[in-house]
Amino acid sequence: MNILMFTNTYLPHVGGVARSVHSFIEALRNKGHRARVVAPCFNGTPLKEPDVFRIPAIRNFNGSGFSTPLFAPGTVSEAVEDFRPDIIHSHHPFLLGNTALRYASFFRIPIVFTHHTLYERYTHYIPGDSLLLRRFVVSLAVRYCNACDAVVAPSTSLASMITDRGVRTPIKVIPTGVNRQCFSQQEAALLKKRLAIPSDAFVIGHVGRLAKEKNLEFLALALSRYLRANRDDHVIIAGAGPMEEYVRELFAHHGLNKRLHMLGILDGVELPFVYRAMDVFAFSSQSETQGLVITEAFASGVPVVALDGPGVRDVVKDGINGRLIRGSDLGAFITALEWMKSLGEDGKKKIEAAVFDTAAEFDMGRSAEKLLSLYGSLVNHSSKTASQATSYRNMLATHGRIMGNTLTSVVQAVTPISREIYSCSDNLPQDTEIQTLLARHSGIGACITGYFISIYIRMQKVSWHKHQEGLEYLKKQLQKEEPVLVSFWHGKYLPLFALLEGLHGCIFASCSFRGEVVAEICRRFGYECILIPEHARTRAVDIMARSILHYGVGAVAADGPRGPYRVFKRGSVQLSSELGMTVIPMSVATFPKIVSRRRWDRYEAPLPFGHVYLMIGSGIPVPVGLKSHEIDSWSRKLKAALDDVDEKAEEGLRSKVLQTKRITHGKKLLRDIGRSKERFREGYP
Repeated sequence: MNILMFTNTYLPHVGGVARSVHSFIEALRNKGHRARVVAPCFNGTPLKEPDVFRIPAIRNFNGSGFSTPLFAPGTVSEAVEDFRPDIIHSHHPFLLGNTALRYASFFRIPIVFTHHTLYERYTHYIPGDSLLLRRFVVSLAVRYCNACDAVVAPSTSLASMITDRGVRTPIKVIPTGVNRQCFSQQEAALLKKRLAIPSDAFVIGHVGRLAKEKNLEFLALALSRYLRANRDDHVIIAGAGPMEEYVRELFAHHGLNKRLHMLGILDGVELPFVYRAMDVFAFSSQSETQGLVITEAFASGVPVVALDGPGVRDVVKDGINGRLIRGSDLGAFITALEWMKSLGEDGKKKIEAAVFDTAAEFDMGRSAEKLLSLYGSLVNHSSKTASQATSYRNMLATHGRIMGNTLTSVVQAVTPISREIYSCSDNLPQDTEIQTLLARHSGIGACITGYFISIYIRMQKVSWHKHQEGLEYLKKQLQKEEPVLVSFWHGKYLPLFALLEGLHGCIFASCSFRGEVVAEICRRFGYECILIPEHARTRAVDIMARSILHYGVGAVAADGPRGPYRVFKRGSVQLSSELGMTVIPMSVATFPKIVSRRRWDRYEAPLPFGHVYLMIGSGIPVPVGLKSHEIDSWSRKLKAALDDVDEKAEEGLRSKVLQTKRITHGKKLLRDIGRSKERFREGYP
């Protein structure tokens, strides 16, 4: 089989994508297939490379180390026609990725795309980086995926993430494999001896490109603090990048430069010796889709301490083959490193066995077989027979689709108006998955609908006679550091957008058209809205818990999103128990109103110039770690509390309406008496 790969990064560039492409190329060639690479030129590119076609490029674009290929259609066309590929494999959704799409349509052959990374984490390399640009990049990547015949995701978590973003093309999870034999048979003491590190010293290591998107500031701070507390330990870092000088200066500032060993860029022969010199591998990046260096560390028998993130959580199992740290807690990261150091012989052997078991799952031969199986399924269903005129029409149609995807992505990036106008936009969480759900693009229909509903609510708010009880209590609770969950019945939510404006937090809705409309309304009233995938199930509780840990407060319809009517869902109870949260029940009563009795939630919409009564109840602390049978009893308890608050809101509203009617009736009676007196004086009967 002839396989043609288009990639914007390739050796000698240092990075996970370049190494992944090279590893697959070597594995495919070893299995008897022919593979050719189309890639831009980089500094240090060899003069002669078998089956590698280089494109002229602007090197070190914006000081990043990346190369931007220059368009050269004639030369690329010759390389493709001469090679006669059976399948095209693209590794980027832009630049040479678009070229791959065009040639796949011209030659009527299938195209596969590997979604290697979270591209929105790399926009700081582009002049004019902004939230708009990140939204544009996410949308463009999704639309590129949907233009391909198949998408490869290096991890299950990334496959789930891009599905949530809107990818409809079939997704196959194929991690980048590792040559285990190469990494497991090297001598551990050789590098220690060369670096003058004592043989019994505890060594923490890191391998990778030293760049901002890899969260190097966090890692450098954690390792420098660790070395200050552990005076006999050492740190080895292999790699280069724009953050290298920062790392050196930080360690030198604390007098740690003698115990920091910066090795720079190493080739594939030297890397195994580096891994074998480590006692633990430290990893802080949260922009990974797999983390190839983690699997290389496992193949070398080295456990890993890492921050939780997509891709990483698929490989690192906390307490089994390493430690996985939630959030970005420096103290927890350092404690995990110290825990690894304190393990006895039995503990080390147990973790080492788990490390090698994990490495076996990422064998390069297994990954190459999966990729070839995917290629075969696509090639068998493809047809190459077409006239030259048809081929040119196909290429023009693909070019039009690329332009259309770009324009649509621009529209989605600026519609609704940039989130930078919203009050919560500067307080984004570090958690990549939460950022993804926050940045999820609403469709044009949802944007327009949400916009007009928000205007309608604001116009209504001006005319309402507003009454409230318990709002000051809620504000005091939100000022505390303890997490809070605000709950209400689904049919009552509409007036709450306006009545609680100014109290910042996150609101949860489902990934549906209705949920996207709710998200647009939320953002225009200053809240963050996190769209939970409808089939997330247990993962939904985890997503909501991590969101509330960041924002401190979350709001959810206790019986949402689809009922049953006024049943306090088990998921809301599990969420509360996960963090030991205080649940604050609230309700709103309105008069006059429209009630939709055909909907399951009996949705209530207040009419203009009516009365609106907001009632906020006392908080109910939910214990941590509730058992399954306890959740049901707590569900009934919280339902009773919410029903009680709802009844109080209705009673408060009735008293206010009656009071207003009595006052109105009294004023009318006085007016009638006054008119009667005037008529009597004027001689009317």
